[in-house]
Amino acid sequence: MPSVAVIGDRERVAGFAALGLDGYPAHTRAEAETALEKAQRAGCALILVTARLVSERLDRLRQKEGPLVLILPDEAKPGQADRALETVLRQAAGAGLWGEEG
Repeated sequence: MPSVAVIGDRERVAGFAALGLDGYPAHTRAEAETALEKAQRAGCALILVTARLVSERLDRLRQKEGPLVLILPDEAKPGQADRALETVLRQAAGAGLWGEEG
C-alpha cells in the first residue's frame, strides 16, 4: 500500500511519524536529496519536504514522474511552499497543456 513520507528536521519528522507517516530526517540539502530517493524507492505516493531543504536537484527530482512531492511551509523560506503548491494545482487542472497561461 502506498505511503506518505515527510523529509525535514527531526522534530518535524517526529511529529508526522506520530500520525503514521514515514519519516526521513534531513538537515542539509544533500541529505534531503538522498532521503527523497529513498522515499521514492520505498514506494511512497506522497512526499512532504520542508522548504529550506529544497535544492535545484531536488526540484528536478520532484518534476519527474513518480510520487507527488509537496513543499511544507517553513520559516526560513516563506512563500516558496505556496508557489510550489500553485504549480502543482495548475498542472492537476490541466493549465498549460496547450500553451495557455492558466
